[in-house]
This record gives sequence, C-alpha cells and structure tokens, in this order.
Amino acid sequence: MGKDFSTAEDIKAIAETRGLYASRHTMVLDVNQPGREHEKILYNPLASSVHIVNSSVVSILSAIQNQQSIGEVEHGLLQFFLDKGYVFPSRAEEEQKERLEYEKYRMRVQEGAFQLILTTTLQCNLQCSYCYQDAAGMARPGEIMTPEMFENVDAFVDQYTKDRHEKRCYYLLYGGEPLLLGKRDREIVERITQECRMFDIPLAAVTNGVNLYEYSDLFKGLKIGEFQITVDGPADIHNKRKKARDGKGSYERIMKGIERSIEYEFPINFKIVIDRENIDYVPELAEIIDRKGWLDLPEDRFKIQLAENAALNCPGGQAEGDNYMRPIEILRDLLEKSKRHSAVKKMFRPFCMGIKVLYTAGMPPHPRFGACSAGVLQLAFGSDGFVYPCMVYLGFPEHSIGTYYPEVAINEKELQKYEDLFSRNTQECESCDLKYACGGRCVPSVETLNTAKCPDVKELVQFGFDFYLPMIEERWLSEAAKEKQQ
Repeated sequence: MGKDFSTAEDIKAIAETRGLYASRHTMVLDVNQPGREHEKILYNPLASSVHIVNSSVVSILSAIQNQQSIGEVEHGLLQFFLDKGYVFPSRAEEEQKERLEYEKYRMRVQEGAFQLILTTTLQCNLQCSYCYQDAAGMARPGEIMTPEMFENVDAFVDQYTKDRHEKRCYYLLYGGEPLLLGKRDREIVERITQECRMFDIPLAAVTNGVNLYEYSDLFKGLKIGEFQITVDGPADIHNKRKKARDGKGSYERIMKGIERSIEYEFPINFKIVIDRENIDYVPELAEIIDRKGWLDLPEDRFKIQLAENAALNCPGGQAEGDNYMRPIEILRDLLEKSKRHSAVKKMFRPFCMGIKVLYTAGMPPHPRFGACSAGVLQLAFGSDGFVYPCMVYLGFPEHSIGTYYPEVAINEKELQKYEDLFSRNTQECESCDLKYACGGRCVPSVETLNTAKCPDVKELVQFGFDFYLPMIEERWLSEAAKEKQQ
C-alpha cells in the first residue's frame, strides 16, 4: 500500500483519533495441518495479500475490526497490516484502493481480445440426458448461419466499435453444435476459417466433439485458442448421458477427435460435467486419459475443467434435482478419490476461487471483478440474425441488443444496460465482503437459467488452501534452499 507510517506514535495517533479500519475483505482461514492449530491464513483478495500468521496476530486484527483497544503492539506489525492491505487508516482509503484496482482491471480488459461468438446453428446432433439450453426453455430454431450473414458480422462490429475502444477480436464457434456434417453447416465453418487464415484471427470452439475428427484438417494451420469438449466418463456412462440422434453412443467418435486434435497440437479443454450419476466413474476416466498420456501434456495444450451440472439446478431440470452436486461437494468427493486413485490425484488441480493461481504462478490472483462482461467483452451472433450480449441469452430474442442480418442495427438503449452492468454487480454481490474472491454472479444466468446461485465462496477458498498449501510451501522451501546454495 501507499503511505509509510514511520513511527509507532504515528500509528497510535491514528488509532486514538480516528481509529484504524480493518479491511472487510480479509478472510481468516485455518491451516488444517497437524501441529499447526495456532496458525492462521490471512487472505485479502482486494489487496492480493496472503500470509500465514499466529493466532495472536489475528486477535489484534480482530480488535481493530471491532474497534477495541489494541494495547501495546509493535510498530512493525501495524505497519505490516497497513502495507499489505489488511488495515487502512480509514474506510475511505479502502474505497480508494477498490477504485484503483478496478481501473487496473479495466486496463487489463482493454489489452485483451474481444470475443465474437459465432452461433452457426442452435441445432444439435446429440440428445443428452441433460441440456441447459432445453432446461432454460431456449428457443431452438432451425436456421443455419449463411456466408452472406457472416459478411454482416464485420459491419455490426464496425458500428459497435465506432464510439468505443477497438479491440483485437477472436472467433468462438458455438451452438447447438457448430460442427455438424450437413453441406450448409460445413460451408459456413469453411467460410469462417477462411477469414481466420486471411486475417490471422484466432479461433476457438465449444463443441461436443462428435465430428471434430472430420473437421480437424480444416483447422490445421490456424491459431487455435482451444476446443472445449465434454466427456462425462468412460464409454458406458458417457453414452448413457450423451446419445447421438440415432440412439448410438458418442464416446468413441469424441475420443477419436480429441486424439487427432492432440496430434495436431490443438489445445483441448477437457470438460467433465459432474453429478451424482457419474462422479464415481471419474477415476476410470482419469485412468483412461492418463494411459493416453494426456495428463502429461502442459496445461496450455490439455487442461481439465470440472463442472457442476447446472442444468439440474434450474427450473427445467428439477425432475433430476436429486442428482445435482454443489461445486464444493464435487471437490470434496474427488479429493477423497484422489487419495485412492493415482490418476485422479494427477488430474485434480481445482481452481478454487483462484487459489490455484497462487500455486501455479507463485503469487495471489488479482482481485476478481466479475461484473458482467456481456455486450462489453463479447457479442453473440445468432443464426437467427439477432445479436445477443452473450451466449447465455441466445434463443431469447427479447434480450437481443440488435440485429446483424438482414439489417445492421444496434439498440443503444438495451446495450447501455450491459455497459452499466460492467461497472457494477448485482446489489447482493456489491455489498458482499467476499466479492473480490468470487467475482460475483453471472447476471444472464440468473435471468435465463436461474442457475447462478451464490457459491460457497469461503468453503471453496479454504478447500483451495487445504489442497495447495503443502505444495506451495514445498516450493518455497525448495526455492529458499537454492538461493542459500547460491
């Protein structure tokens, strides 16, 4: 933090005249390891500060928070609190810190790429036992985006960026299922890839992977961001949940497409949608992908995404609601499985509200400003000619922000709602002490799916420290030993 209080008297004077202000965003967490019962973890996601301290330090911080007398306290400790953002001279200075970090976030956003979601069709070649689009009551018209429609995407983007900051763009193929085998389906994907080659535009896709093998040669030589593909277990359970329209299973075809993609060095985001029906099959799936060598690939080429089955937790999925598992339930279950199955242990690297970043990057994550990015960092072009603020609103024309075909038109009033939303969050999230760890709820999901329930933030953060702290401390010791040798 900024100001240096050079003497204990300076700090005492503040405490006595105005009172020090303990940040409301500091979490006090346990060090759940034998013999360390008197140690605690201080984590402040706003200040990106993490420290292990003893219980007496926590008692002093608690006294400041409750505006109680702190007695005789070393100058160095209070200076530490101030420097690391656990304590501020006043509430106003913490609010100033929030504004500063938000501006830094906006600058990082400006440097990032703008996502253009190209929804070539809302039709799909699978009949999954769960489907969030169906559960949300999304309209699924049969239109297919045409090359003529695609030509208007640039016209809409040009009009959109005219009075806004222009960004680098990348394309995301989305559906339904974007990689269908019909002539018109193939034609539009070929046109999009042609554009990517001509202008060096990165391409990503959310696909079920059934036809990825047939499309893989088309993608060779492109700058591929990632292909997100869902596999829900080994063949038997996966095929039960994700059947093709002809009633046949999809597992073999999906795995064949992933194998070819890895051969071509396309980055794979291997997503497992988990609920009570398939969680006990995860160890077998982990063993399969481990034998294939996929778990030995670097994470920028092959990463695992563990996902709750959100479709079971929205109104259209309540019939199967008993199968739904909260993210913290999934993590606790898989942690126990990792103790018995080496492949699960190898695979299991949960995000845990960003605590994974502390392990992988060696520093705490930036504060998470999850204010809705719909219509600001992304636009979704539907096969119906409407433009939506994000993919969650696809199939809900009442939420569109304009059209790109046959006419290019922006509804500035509707778009302004999302630009306003980007600078704030829901009222509930804005007042939450944990918002910089969580990032807030997805407003479109609340409005269309009713799935974005408030997560178990502190439990997930505690789980993250329980899981990663031994590995983090092992790295610290190793690095300290190397420095000593030098």
